[in-house]
Amino acid sequence: MFSTKKIISGVAAISILLMLAFPAFAFSDGAASSVLYEPETGTFIYEKKADERRLIASTTKIMTALVIIENCDADETVTVPKKAESVIGTSLHLRGGQQYTVMELLYGILLESANDAAYTLAIHCAGSVEAFADMMNERAASIGMTNTHFENPHGLDGKEHYSTARDMALLAAEALKNQTFSIICSTMTAKVMGRTFSNHNKLLWSVDGLIGVKNGYTNNAGRTLVTACTRNGMTLIFVTLNDESDYRDHAAAYNWGFKEYKVFRTADEGKACAWLQVVSGDRGKVGIVATSEAAFLLKPEEDITEEIYLPKFVHAPINAGDLVGTVIYRKDGVEIFRSYLVFGSGAKVSPLKKPSIFNRMFDYYMW
Repeated sequence: MFSTKKIISGVAAISILLMLAFPAFAFSDGAASSVLYEPETGTFIYEKKADERRLIASTTKIMTALVIIENCDADETVTVPKKAESVIGTSLHLRGGQQYTVMELLYGILLESANDAAYTLAIHCAGSVEAFADMMNERAASIGMTNTHFENPHGLDGKEHYSTARDMALLAAEALKNQTFSIICSTMTAKVMGRTFSNHNKLLWSVDGLIGVKNGYTNNAGRTLVTACTRNGMTLIFVTLNDESDYRDHAAAYNWGFKEYKVFRTADEGKACAWLQVVSGDRGKVGIVATSEAAFLLKPEEDITEEIYLPKFVHAPINAGDLVGTVIYRKDGVEIFRSYLVFGSGAKVSPLKKPSIFNRMFDYYMW
């Protein structure tokens, strides 16, 4: 066996370990509660009263939209119930008996933050607000939102309607995995129902790489805002609850976060990370693939090493999936991750190249 070793500039160890050595935060905000979250490694880079239960206003509609998308077809016809006319707050001024598609009303929820559209979709999906709230709470539990409870689909104040900055970051990360949700919440304007809807999140026009997600406001909740931003292949999620300077704080958080952190990814599971010579086979070489993968949060000045352990060559026959080597990642000489390496494809013995014992010995010393 032999190994190859290389230093990968700027790569950090596992984020949990590195957080212990990170310097004091150089960023602050005006929110009552907030978090800056890196979802790929699951790291909360910055937090402030992250687990304090608070009213969340229309950021509630992140969960509303996710539950609707997961349980209804986009082109389903929805009939507006009469009671939707009496839902207070931001509205599309829907009238009982009108019919729209699920997708049209989703745009009304995520761009115009329409409470009557949220109510209408909840009734369509579950039959009642209470039943829909149960669906929301079940989905919250599946995400790991341990300090959250929903009473309604629109976010109007309720005694048992609350969440935390940490939980809302987890929700945003989960919702953004859904392509339909991601596309709608990042749309600036759209022509829907014969009107032009404009996203209430004005940061979409001013912050490079922003991806929605949702803002909200009530007198008691204050300004609530959940956003996500992608730059240089890394995504960050920032949540502020009750923050009068939320737009300024979100822009500053991303400028700080993307300057201070990067994500390093190991060899992708199932993708060729090396090639190995095959002696006496029906093909000259085969791809070597990792059996697992990981992502690491990094500081620019940190380094790790990648060490690939493989034989010099292999003799046919070989089978796809058979173990052939290992890749190890180290930080300051300490192993932080390893993955076994396997053949990505097989190789049969070529009838014209069947090796003798002498050939095998010769190959060993010559390769």
